[in-house]
Amino acid sequence: MTNLRLRLTRHWPFPGKDILASLVFSKNSSSRWRFPRFDGIVTLPWGLMWCDTRSAIEWQLFVKNEYEPVVGTLISGLLRPGDCFVDVGANIGVHTLLAARRVGLTGKVIAVEPNAGIFERLRQNCSLNRSENVMLFQCALGDQAGKAQLSIFPNRFNQGLSTLVKQAGGAQQLEVDIVPGDELLGQIADRPIALIKVDTEGWEAPILRGFRRTLERYKPVVIFEHRANLWKAAGYTLREIVEFMAGYDLYEIVYAGLKPISDGYVSGDSSDIIALPARLSKIAA
Repeated sequence: MTNLRLRLTRHWPFPGKDILASLVFSKNSSSRWRFPRFDGIVTLPWGLMWCDTRSAIEWQLFVKNEYEPVVGTLISGLLRPGDCFVDVGANIGVHTLLAARRVGLTGKVIAVEPNAGIFERLRQNCSLNRSENVMLFQCALGDQAGKAQLSIFPNRFNQGLSTLVKQAGGAQQLEVDIVPGDELLGQIADRPIALIKVDTEGWEAPILRGFRRTLERYKPVVIFEHRANLWKAAGYTLREIVEFMAGYDLYEIVYAGLKPISDGYVSGDSSDIIALPARLSKIAA
């Protein structure tokens, strides 16, 4: 019965896979429909990954055969062989490995993840796939060099909530190095940057500011997450980033396509946003 349900959720070809997975499987260990514990290697469309179903992202990968499919589709469609992709907040490497396959051996992927425990999982997944075109960095990015306290939640189901935004309580603190993105890329980038993805639980604005020279020089496409409550706690607004990224057109990523952002307003409290340089804005039409 379990294998039948798993085939159904992993290969469901129609919209509504999230709803289907939540109906067929429960993440609650007390439910009779709960998914049995799995901790091992699975084959995904972009390669091999180690999945432990006690972790939210890995649960989704194992049950649904995907994670953030809309963002993944954009990354795959925007990258070409030989391109350079920067993955900030790489987590266990879903988008890193997808991009590594897309850019090929002539391309380069730069993956940044400050959480030590998650970084080891990232390293493990890159090793599984023999991803020689991936460079890994265990640090945080920002607009100023220094050190900061990273709040981590090793006992939560979703371990991808690590953040440099101060939390009220319940988090463990890990001291991490902060490096401006321009400084990091200045040491290692040997080609134009085609695409930057930033998903750092409220710390996106300082990271984008730290890429000022990169944005001006290469005009890469940028995909980043906006969570209104965390941005507010960090002291930033989306309108400030809209103004900072002059020369870009910003769009909210929705299932129906791309929705233009005006005056820093988005429809939800949590949104993925794509910033397109003027030369590429026609793809949003």
